Amino acid sequence: MSENPVQTASQESGYEVLVYTEKGVKSVLAGLLVLGFGALCFWLASLRPGEENGWVPWVVGGLFSAVGLFSVFGRARTVFDGRDRTWTDSWGFLFLRFTKRGSLEDLESIVVEESVTNGSSRYYVWVEGRRGIELLPETVQEADEAEHVAGELRQLLGLPVKKRRSG
Repeated sequence: MSENPVQTASQESGYEVLVYTEKGVKSVLAGLLVLGFGALCFWLASLRPGEENGWVPWVVGGLFSAVGLFSVFGRARTVFDGRDRTWTDSWGFLFLRFTKRGSLEDLESIVVEESVTNGSSRYYVWVEGRRGIELLPETVQEADEAEHVAGELRQLLGLPVKKRRSG
């Protein structure tokens, strides 16, 4: 038997590497919708050249187009590697990528945070650690999904799970 219970638990559970990505079909569709609104603003602005406040639709179109492009082409990914005992948190846009790395020993707890807004709940699964480390591997709509993600992380990382409620 291994001296490290976390490695044993991760091997027994089948989790050696957990990868969480923040890119779903809904995100792409929402980005395309916002991008379409930005393009509509540009088109409307081009129909009325020389108007006194004609710059407003250009600015609004630019802002909505930028947000839409970032939503469509933005990437976020969190990886917990039980073999190498490391975590990697990265995000980027197109070919530009920003990455933070660290050791699993720097992590202290898993937090399942329920955020209630206007009667609907959203669950955020955080992994917190020393030196202000806060990783957000997953955001889900259902409590069961949040418990499942927290269970996967608990098996691989061997950390306690805390629950919070906000809103």
